Amino acid sequence: MMMLLALLSAPALSSGCDPTNVKCLEVEAVVDEVRGHRYLTASKGLHDLLVAGNHDMHRTKLQYYLAKSLYELRLYHSAQHLYSQVVRRGPKSPYFEHAMPWLVVAIAKTGDGFTSRPVDRNVRDRGRRCEPAWYAIASWRDS
Repeated sequence: MMMLLALLSAPALSSGCDPTNVKCLEVEAVVDEVRGHRYLTASKGLHDLLVAGNHDMHRTKLQYYLAKSLYELRLYHSAQHLYSQVVRRGPKSPYFEHAMPWLVVAIAKTGDGFTSRPVDRNVRDRGRRCEPAWYAIASWRDS
């Protein structure tokens, strides 16, 4: 239990942001909202950046911090889904180690060991199916 608490209270990841890169500065401004415990404002900003689609280089970072904001807003299923997306990217992602324990905690909070995933990633309107959340943890090996 102490190990899990130590992982969950891990320090914020360093930004490594180039001050001349406007997109990076936009991302950092919204991430600062999360660090300032303004989760509702942060979640709106993070969602807008993800939907805009022009921050692909920072997509994992945006998903991680959006999941963290949603978790703090007690939207555990949504947070669980986003944490599972971050974990699927595998251990090469700088957010893998931070997202993994939060995914486990979100699963414990929801009591739901399943995450939703599109049946066909190219056709999103055909419906969704459920898969065990542990599949998200192991799926990075298949990528």
